[in-house]
Amino acid sequence: MHRRALVSLLLTAIPLSTELLAQELAPATVAPTAPAIALDRVVGSWRDRAGDLAGGGADYRVAFPAAGARFEPALGDGCPELQHLQLTPIAVGRGRVAAAQLPSSALAEGDGLLVRYPHAPGVQERIELWPEGVELSWRFDARPAGEGDLVVRYALDTTLPAPTVDGDGLSFVLPGLGGVRIGAVTGVDAAGRRVAGALHSDGRTLELSLPGAFVDAASYPLLLDPSIATLTVSNPLPNAASEPDCAYDAATGRYLLAWRLAYSATSSDVLTMLADASGPIGALRAMLWGRAGVPRVAGWGERSLFGVATTEIVSGIPGTTTYIASVAFVRASDGTRWFTEDLTSNNSANYPTVDIGCETYAPVGSGRGFAIVVDDPTTATIDLYRATFGGTFILVPNFTGPTTIVADGGGVSFSQPAISRSAGADGELLLTMRRVNLLGDSIVARRVGSDGSLPGSLQTVHFATTDDVSVPDVDGMNGQWVAVWQQFTGGSTYASVIRRPVALDNGTLTFGAEVGIGGTALVQDTVPTVSCSGTKAWLGYRSHTVLPSPATTLRIAGIDRGSCVSCNDSITASPSGAETRIAVATQVSGGDPTGEGALAAWVANGVVYCMLMRNTFLGGSLSSLGGECGGGGQQQFPKNPSIGTTSFACNLVNVSPTALLTVFNLAPTGGALSCGACFWVPFSVTATLPVVGGGASISFAIPCLPTLVGAQLETQWTSLDFAAAPCPLLPGLIVSSRALMTFGQ
Repeated sequence: MHRRALVSLLLTAIPLSTELLAQELAPATVAPTAPAIALDRVVGSWRDRAGDLAGGGADYRVAFPAAGARFEPALGDGCPELQHLQLTPIAVGRGRVAAAQLPSSALAEGDGLLVRYPHAPGVQERIELWPEGVELSWRFDARPAGEGDLVVRYALDTTLPAPTVDGDGLSFVLPGLGGVRIGAVTGVDAAGRRVAGALHSDGRTLELSLPGAFVDAASYPLLLDPSIATLTVSNPLPNAASEPDCAYDAATGRYLLAWRLAYSATSSDVLTMLADASGPIGALRAMLWGRAGVPRVAGWGERSLFGVATTEIVSGIPGTTTYIASVAFVRASDGTRWFTEDLTSNNSANYPTVDIGCETYAPVGSGRGFAIVVDDPTTATIDLYRATFGGTFILVPNFTGPTTIVADGGGVSFSQPAISRSAGADGELLLTMRRVNLLGDSIVARRVGSDGSLPGSLQTVHFATTDDVSVPDVDGMNGQWVAVWQQFTGGSTYASVIRRPVALDNGTLTFGAEVGIGGTALVQDTVPTVSCSGTKAWLGYRSHTVLPSPATTLRIAGIDRGSCVSCNDSITASPSGAETRIAVATQVSGGDPTGEGALAAWVANGVVYCMLMRNTFLGGSLSSLGGECGGGGQQQFPKNPSIGTTSFACNLVNVSPTALLTVFNLAPTGGALSCGACFWVPFSVTATLPVVGGGASISFAIPCLPTLVGAQLETQWTSLDFAAAPCPLLPGLIVSSRALMTFGQ
């Protein structure tokens, strides 16, 4: 590449030629900003659909009705029906003397991760939520009346098989799947003294007891304390956690992670968790319930509000399964749910697929905001719903829809809609979907306005007469997107991931060269996802090696947004081979136009993982070449010049106070002219800026192209200052020091 063409590329973001960009270059492996974090220790409490208190962890859920706590293990889609173990207290006391009249009418009282049933004055049943399960305890503020052992008796209601002795506890096990384990009983008094208790069940009741001698000698308050946890038979739990997604909110600097947790084939929740630059924060929460499907997430930066959309099975009779789509709105400030809406505008609605995007910068009260797309096979349409808000938060968001985007007909059918996560100031998102007709499969695209408008027309991204193309995804904003999909070729033998840049040019979508990954008999690449930053996009996909031995890897590849050429990647393994999706959210898509950060989310071995990433790495270098004269100032750079950088800043400081304006110059190396002590780089590609506070600043993006690695350019600022004339060749001009940039990985 000619050096002058290089500087024009950097400052004006003009794409390179199609011939160069279509070349697939071997990427260099790069490190994330931090190691992957397993979300197997998360826990939280929430209100369920009925408004009742509930909570849970990574592999269980617990509800708190008046009858007593109900524990539900997450056994995955392989478990035909929801399993539970509910304990209703029916007696507590010593000998014939009751410490409380049970069953009582006590209601659960929540306080974060500790829930209490106040059965009588000074007698309290407590359930504390832990990552491993719940810690069930009874607190006695004073010595219970009576003599002999202190006994708590529960009525046992469970769908699980009869218990078996498991060491010093009891296990309720569904063969081949798992179940619930109740651990040993322990007594702990106020002085910290401990004693082993007893645990017994006849399948209908559960009895917990402490020795009478310890109860008599104890310091009060006294705790009777067993534990309840999900028991794993197959490790990991089969298909319990799946389908992660994430989005970013620039105002709070927080990401929202969402994933599906299946307790059985008939019951699943969408769980959410906040994360920031330090990793996961706050509490785990359930946002959507029932038979929840895959979650998709977008953010509204102007409102610090996330939207989480999913589908839910509402009937499951063979051949008549129907779905509704639901959206939960989540506050970025604390991760709490603000409002939930079911998209049921008509009785025939049937939404097996949903995706969500948002105009990140939409002003409040503008009538723009979230855009939710659904596939309705009942009406044979792809439809659009919108959610907007007034000048202040109101009780119910303004939902409008459905608006038909496309409809089946004439032997053509549409499915699998995917919408870009965010829109820029133009308010336009891009929708991609699968189109099938007698001629073949296609991936098609249509512009969608967050105001409900449908500018332009439907255009074909890819057409295949014999190949099977499906699972599209898309992201980007401001008229530049990346579309991805999976493609089976060779009689559905080879699977590859295809990506293609899409741009808006005078109201028409234009398409760059297609770039593929995989497609051999030995490696099948499927289930692509994409998230865009300034000049870089992150491509996620599942890579499965068939021979010599089957193995699955979930991969994240860095690609240039304008060309889709690979520039660097980071790989995470999935040893179980069952997981399919890895998703990435960038700071740019969440409202930070200069953000370099990103968050990846995936599932491996039944555990949800997240990993913080960045667009720009530690490669590249900067060195001063000197040459300042006349008070022209010095240059400062917050970071090294690395390919894929969204916003590379060059700052001028300590300029003469009489300087009027300054010209930033980016030029090829080796052309500096000397004049006494001054060295001036002749203008190449320039930008003129005012001098404010003794300095100036300019930022530009660096494309994520491996061909740039090792390239060098010089930068310098030339300022207008009639009070200075350090060089006769440049009267009235002063110059800063020169800097040499060497671009790195």
